[in-house]
Amino acid sequence: MLYNKEELQKIWTRSKDEFKIQQIQEEWEWMINETVNKWDKPKSILEIGCYDGGSSYYLSNFAKRMVTMDWHDPARYDTSKMESEQYIYVGGDSHKPANIRKAISSFVEPFDFVFIDGDHSYEGAKADFENIVPYLPFDVPIVFHDIVISDFHHSHGCYVGELWRDLKNKGWKTKEFSTNKDWAGIGILWTE
Repeated sequence: MLYNKEELQKIWTRSKDEFKIQQIQEEWEWMINETVNKWDKPKSILEIGCYDGGSSYYLSNFAKRMVTMDWHDPARYDTSKMESEQYIYVGGDSHKPANIRKAISSFVEPFDFVFIDGDHSYEGAKADFENIVPYLPFDVPIVFHDIVISDFHHSHGCYVGELWRDLKNKGWKTKEFSTNKDWAGIGILWTE
């Protein structure tokens, strides 16, 4: 597949201008180049949390099949603009195992990539992670957004960084990138 820098910039620009992507571009492109941009063909993606659909649109460019789950029902954006061959939006609480099963049952094949950027509380991000891991095969990247531990994050109720730290300490294979000590950060964990 391998999108070049100019193609990735076009996808980013549309994600930002039309869907208001929330990530930092350098961190996002690092994550894309470490994962889905290495694929030889589009595969299956699960996204938990999407807000205005910026990350959804961006990721849909790498997906044959994609499911996005967010608590908004219906979605806050036009889902018909997604680039994947099949796109399903599931409105509901991702912490409820029944909703995760609904998202998973959308496709017969397992997911090849998971992006978690929903509830940013420690317990919420942990529930999203623990609910999806049993359904994933070996070596699937699970990406967490907002892994930086900072007063700014804490003032906004974000404790994903603490979960990320705890997962790393448990020995999961991980890689991370951040351009800012106070905000954002991307972490990739591969299933075992």
